[in-house]
Amino acid sequence: MIELIYLLAEILSVVICIFNLNNKTIKISINILILISVDVLYITLINNGYFEKKSLPVIYVLIVFFSLLEFKNKLTYTICICTTAFIFVTALQMIMFLPASLLSFIFSEEVVVLVINSVNCLLLILTKKFSVYRKLYDLCKVKELKVFICAAIVLLLMSYYLYVIKVKNKVQMDAYITCLVLIVMTMYLILRWQKSHHEVIVKDKQIEVVRKCKNSFEELINIARKNQHDFNNHIIAISGMHNVIDTYEELVNEQKKYIGEINNRNKINKVLLGVNEPILAGYLFGKLSSIKEYGIDIEHTLSVLSNKIDYITIFDLNEIIGILLDNATEAVISECGENKKIHLELEETDIRLKISVSNPSEYLKQERILEMFKTGKSTKGKNRGLGLAKIKDYQEHYGFDILVDNKQTNNKNWICFTIIILKKISSNSKVT
Repeated sequence: MIELIYLLAEILSVVICIFNLNNKTIKISINILILISVDVLYITLINNGYFEKKSLPVIYVLIVFFSLLEFKNKLTYTICICTTAFIFVTALQMIMFLPASLLSFIFSEEVVVLVINSVNCLLLILTKKFSVYRKLYDLCKVKELKVFICAAIVLLLMSYYLYVIKVKNKVQMDAYITCLVLIVMTMYLILRWQKSHHEVIVKDKQIEVVRKCKNSFEELINIARKNQHDFNNHIIAISGMHNVIDTYEELVNEQKKYIGEINNRNKINKVLLGVNEPILAGYLFGKLSSIKEYGIDIEHTLSVLSNKIDYITIFDLNEIIGILLDNATEAVISECGENKKIHLELEETDIRLKISVSNPSEYLKQERILEMFKTGKSTKGKNRGLGLAKIKDYQEHYGFDILVDNKQTNNKNWICFTIIILKKISSNSKVT
């Protein structure tokens, strides 16, 4: 009977510690009564020989499930909190063992253990508001630590029960059930890890886009300052032309020519007028500015009226546009000599967003176009076709259409990549 009581006192210590870590006050509830009842039943079955004492760790698994039901936290966080509570209570037991060992000269060992666990319960109740619990709670919120602790606990428990099964050369019901639960938990942890890994990749993409946009905004500020200085100079130049030009017709022509040159130099600034989405506008401004540095004449027709795009993540949209522009830039630099031109079109309507990037190219047959969307296949050389293959992956995710056409412009062939993203995603998309 004493063994049952001190085991229950230890379980209650762990439960109180879990409540402290969650900054909650322990109260008698249905979940606690069920936990105590099941633990009493299980310990009784062990004492009556139905289960071995080696299966006592099952009680701690029950505490994890109790914590899940009571606090409704995620599994990884719950395991981390429970493990912290187990370690904390064990540390208290070790500290209390030294003074309590003096009682062993008077009382039996079981009574000493009961005293230790009872005092632990009292200490945990009295120290509920101590900052140590808040510090441990904050530590358990660290994602990497949660995953590591959960994986380590599951691995150790599975190793232990597999060892027991191997030594006994038979499968007992308690070991079988525990291993089954641990296998399910392992599968869940793997899925959580995959999800976390994907979230990290998305966050990295977001940080990269924000970094690029930050550079673009800084460049915009510098250009605005420069333009403010240049504006007065241009006004003086235009207003003073009549002093050196004799005829009215010649004056008008020179002024048109001068204004046209100014517009051409500031063509990229029109991105801010045609794109309302700030992150996309910043990204395009930076991207087009970098392409212009290669001596490429990039014409753009932009009409994106949405202040926020929610039918595709802005980070994926930027990457799609970036891949198309990068491919066009490389093709133009390597093949077009002095005649370096790219045309970009973004057109948003109520039902869809159209992205079109075209550049001068040799005529490409349909078979070769389809080949370009396979990983490692490219017109630019070996292992260079990763970009278009990634766009194909995005197509499978978002369900948009990809169209690739050869078009004749001024007796020259242009290759045109067009992506149509429906605001209501449609199935049966294809490459044509």
